Amino acid sequence: RAALALAFAPRAAALSGGAMPAAHLWVDTDAGFDDLLAIAALAVHEKRLKLVSTTSGACETPTAGADRVARLLSRLGRDDVMVVAGRCAPHVAPAPWLVEARRAMLRWAAKTLGSYDADGFAPFVIDEVGAELALRAKGPYDALCLGPLTNVARVLERNDVPVASTTVMGGNALGADEPEFNFACDPEAAALVVATAPGLRVCGLDACAPGVEAAAAALRHETSVFASLYTTDAYAARCDPVAAFLASSTGAA
Repeated sequence: RAALALAFAPRAAALSGGAMPAAHLWVDTDAGFDDLLAIAALAVHEKRLKLVSTTSGACETPTAGADRVARLLSRLGRDDVMVVAGRCAPHVAPAPWLVEARRAMLRWAAKTLGSYDADGFAPFVIDEVGAELALRAKGPYDALCLGPLTNVARVLERNDVPVASTTVMGGNALGADEPEFNFACDPEAAALVVATAPGLRVCGLDACAPGVEAAAAALRHETSVFASLYTTDAYAARCDPVAAFLASSTGAA
């Protein structure tokens, strides 16, 4: 994990432009392998982590993603973090790579996370992300957006939760031929977030590739949930962990 953090540090420092404010951390995610690796690192190193909400995209449904996030947090001793199943992203195309990734996730979750203990967490609250944020803390939130932006756009549009900063994993490098997955799953939400999100930082695909694979290879030698995520899907180290490092006040993600 230290090697991974060191690899991310120069690019993240350049993007961040300074320290993050002392606000609670809200993560919105579609619970893919790179999402879970990022959330695992934040669970260990970020005491500000208060709530994780889920949408669809990499995962089949928000509820399926919330289940996996809840079990992961339980394994890492973060029963204090609320998990909320939000809205489905409206334009998730069932590409062959996505179908195979979901199958791999089902196998990994069954092997690594085991069965879900419903008594360990508050019930999932469908489509009440903003209400749960308001209930969990009165202070401002730093939003870390790791999936399609459906939930985040709704919270910003309602304007009932104070958001201090917004870090988004999304967008393509200039000249790319295909739209980036998170933005493509809900382009309307992406447009709203880019136009209105406070303190916006966008971590695009061009910021995620250089040097990451070599450093992330160190995870193979660990006997941990971090290693199991990376060895199941080497792409897990490329995108969302970089955005998580950028959003983290500790710099340890």
